Amino acid sequence: MFSLSSRRYTGAKTKLLDSIDESILKSFDYRERKNLSFFDVFSGTGVVSEHFAKKKEFNHIIINDFYTQISSFIKAFLHKILLT
Repeated sequence: MFSLSSRRYTGAKTKLLDSIDESILKSFDYRERKNLSFFDVFSGTGVVSEHFAKKKEFNHIIINDFYTQISSFIKAFLHKILLT
């Protein structure tokens, strides 16, 4: 199966996902919430967006990227995750 993490580049955040999640939890404990939105400010390959889209607490992912083509691809991929 295809995953966004297979699209790597020099600045990939794949190895930082746990640290990013822990940092967010220190400021905002989302685990007891639902219907949350997540804003991925520097989406790049979309691995951070994918990580949070797979969590039951988040049902809306907002991505930001300079390249429209990449943003469209990530939106389509995440749409499938959020619907399942």
